[in-house]
Amino acid sequence: MAALASPAQSVYKCVKGGSISYQSSPCEGAAVSAQVATPIQTGAGGLPWEGLRQGMSPEDLKRLVPDLGAPTGESRIQSLTRKREARVAGFDFAVQYAFDGDRGLKSVLFERVGDGKVLDLQLSSNTGNLAAFERLTQFLGRKYGQPSTSELKTKETGFPGLSATSEWMVEGGKLFVAVIPVTAETSMLNMGLIFRPGTKR
Repeated sequence: MAALASPAQSVYKCVKGGSISYQSSPCEGAAVSAQVATPIQTGAGGLPWEGLRQGMSPEDLKRLVPDLGAPTGESRIQSLTRKREARVAGFDFAVQYAFDGDRGLKSVLFERVGDGKVLDLQLSSNTGNLAAFERLTQFLGRKYGQPSTSELKTKETGFPGLSATSEWMVEGGKLFVAVIPVTAETSMLNMGLIFRPGTKR
């Protein structure tokens, strides 16, 4: 996938019944707002899941991603972590690749690096993670279309903190962005690709 270079286009953010969705046409109903999408470049290296496929061996992955740390975990279930952070839509992510024995690569997980306002590396303020979630959802929506599912829970919807998910069914499996609540004011933002057995990217 090449980096987007198309002109900016209108993307409508629709909020209804506590759920959020993005679409290219105006929303129906009262709780709507419009945003103008701005092209987000990913750089010459492309997106960090490009070229991955279900069942890759650690050796296959190392040829594609040379800056990997030593394997961790048990002999059957192992994971490899990138030494350098990956950048997607302007946000930095720690990346971990999970393997399942002789079945090979089964998923890749991206954890957003924290905003420095809290102690734990992966924690960020809800305000920062909400902005990141919306930008990532918009970015991925422009590449893969509308999410198959999307949900947003905030204090305005009666939730004590922030919880959000958007999912896309892509060729190789399920791509997702998720905000996981930790406290009323902080959360973690993860992104991932979970492969369907027997599929390839």
